[in-house]
Amino acid sequence: MIKPRTKLDEIFWVRQGGSVAIRICLRIFLQKLNGVKLSLRSQDLNEVMYINYSFWNELSSNTRLPLQASKNIMSQIEVFGISNQGFLDINLALKNGKVFPRLIFVSMNENSRVVVLEGHARLTAYYLDNDYIPDELEVIIGFSDKFSVWDLY
Repeated sequence: MIKPRTKLDEIFWVRQGGSVAIRICLRIFLQKLNGVKLSLRSQDLNEVMYINYSFWNELSSNTRLPLQASKNIMSQIEVFGISNQGFLDINLALKNGKVFPRLIFVSMNENSRVVVLEGHARLTAYYLDNDYIPDELEVIIGFSDKFSVWDLY
């Protein structure tokens, strides 16, 4: 059995078991980070990257960018045989006014790349229709230099 190596790996490991567990782990984890709530402008969102994980890499043509992933989804490119319908459903919910929880991002510092920790699908759904990319989006960003050793960063 593969064991998680770091606290961040544990978060993703637990996610496989259910959303309640991930929320508990994220709450504990974010308390240990220098985390802040920020409003990101749409141009800042364009630079946010997915985690370095095979599904997100493939979906984004190895750019790790949601904008590229959304283009692939709209071109009906599916990865590993997984339907894109979930992204389309989230996008429809956004169009119908649904408000989702804040996205959670991580970065080593204010000058380093920003990576999605939680909310990959929701972030992707915004990019499926440019009219629904908010001018500003309130997110949570956790900063720690320890992200440099995380394989998924």
